[in-house]
Amino acid sequence: MQNNHSHTHAATGNKLLTALAVTAIILVAEVVGGLLSNSLALLSDAGHVLTDLLALALSWYGVRQSGRPAHGGMTFGYLRVGILIAAVNAVSVIAIAGYIFYEAYQRLQTPQPVAGLLMMVVAAAGLLVNLGVMALLWRDRRENLNIRSAFLHVAGDTLSSVGVVIGGVVILLSGYFPIDPALSILIGFVLIYGAWGIIKESLGIFLGATPSFVDMGQLVQAILQVPGVRGVHDLHVWTVSPQLHALSCHITLDEAFLSQRTPLLEGLNDMLLHRFDIEHSTVQFDCVNCDPNELYCGLALRVEEAQHHH
Repeated sequence: MQNNHSHTHAATGNKLLTALAVTAIILVAEVVGGLLSNSLALLSDAGHVLTDLLALALSWYGVRQSGRPAHGGMTFGYLRVGILIAAVNAVSVIAIAGYIFYEAYQRLQTPQPVAGLLMMVVAAAGLLVNLGVMALLWRDRRENLNIRSAFLHVAGDTLSSVGVVIGGVVILLSGYFPIDPALSILIGFVLIYGAWGIIKESLGIFLGATPSFVDMGQLVQAILQVPGVRGVHDLHVWTVSPQLHALSCHITLDEAFLSQRTPLLEGLNDMLLHRFDIEHSTVQFDCVNCDPNELYCGLALRVEEAQHHH
C-alpha cells in the first residue's frame, strides 16, 4: 500500500511539474502581450496565471509533503498539508479577483484603446495551454483537494482566456473598448465562486465536520442493524483528508456476542467502508451493563459492590 501511495504521489508530482513549466511560458507571453496591446483583461488574465503558477507550485509541495510517512510526532502523517495549501490558494484567488475589480472600475470610468488582434491571439494561445493543463489534472482533481484547488485556478484562467478572446473579437469588429474591463469583472466573479467552495470544504476539514456525504441518521441505523449491537454512543465522524475519513465510537453489545467481537468488528468495518466510505475506524465494545451516559464504564465498580454485598 505504501509503494502504491508513493507511486501515485510521484506521478501526480510529475504532472504538476509539467503544468508548472507550460504555465510559466504562458505567464511571460500574457504579460508581454498585455503591455503591448494595453489590454486590462489580458493583464488580469496574466495576474491570474501568476496565481496559477503559485498554486501549482504549492500543490506540488503539498503532494510531496502528504506522501511523507507518519511518526510519533505526527501520527496521522502530513495528509492535511495539502488542505492548508488548498485554502491558501483559494484565498489568493479571491485577492486577485478584488484587484481585478479595482482595475476594471478604473477602466470603466476612463476607457482606453486596446489592440484587439494581439489581445485575441495571445489569449487564444493561453487558452490552448490551459486546456492541456486541465486535461493533465482532470483525473486527480476528484480525489485530492489540493489538486482540485490548483485545477480551479487553471479552470478559472481558461474561462478568462475564453472571455479575453471574445473581447478581442468584439473590439476588432466594433471598437467597443469597455468590453475589456467588463469581461474582467465577469472573470472575477467566476473565480470567487469557485474559490469559496474550496475554502468552505477546507474549513470543514480543519473544524472536524462530518463529511457532507455521510447521513448520521443512516449511519447510526446501519450500525444498530448489525447482529448483536444494542446501542451506539460517543460517536464521532470526521475527515482526515479528502481521501481518508475516520470514525470512532462506543458500541454496546449483547453479552452473548462478546465472544464474537472479532468477526463482528470485521463485518462492521466492511459495512462502514463500502456504504459510507469510512476507511479508518476505532470501535470500543461495551456490554449491556455499561451506562452509555457515563464518561467511564461503571461495570467494574458495580461488580465490586455486588461482591461486597455478598
